[in-house]
Amino acid sequence: MSQTTTIISYRKQIRSAILGAIQAANTAAGTRVFPPRDLPTDPKIMPCVIVSSPPRERAQSLVKGQPSFETTGLFPVTVRVAAQTIESIDDQLETLIVQIKGAIFSYMPLIDLIERVAFVETTTELISEGSNKIGQANIVFACEFPEFYSPAPGVPLTEFQATITDQVTGVQLGSFDLKL
Repeated sequence: MSQTTTIISYRKQIRSAILGAIQAANTAAGTRVFPPRDLPTDPKIMPCVIVSSPPRERAQSLVKGQPSFETTGLFPVTVRVAAQTIESIDDQLETLIVQIKGAIFSYMPLIDLIERVAFVETTTELISEGSNKIGQANIVFACEFPEFYSPAPGVPLTEFQATITDQVTGVQLGSFDLKL
């Protein structure tokens, strides 16, 4: 398996664990918890939750030498609800936001995959479509996870030559050859 495939599947594993956490929590969205897709606008299938792939991530180097990173992926969760009143939309969104956060923070298969949730950012908005009003919450979970890259295979080292020189005088003190 290539390194790229491994990294992509790790992101997919995290997204799948977030999806599983919300499905297992039996939130007010019930079974309407979906992987990435177009956002439904039909009020008949709301409330619903969509878990998307990270649109953005940031990797910070951990050490010099072999490339290894602490990566923070932003995993968006979109919640949509429909109601006749703004108050009802606010109540539904608040309930789902609390349920989803609780599901994510307590789901052990996800906790095992990541190092921590660095932050959570939540925004809400009201979308008016005729007589129906639709509310949407966007919850972004910043999950930290490690990434390691192995050096590419190269030509094996079979011989090593070294010369020892006095740095002050520049006089050669000795040399040696090492065959491996």
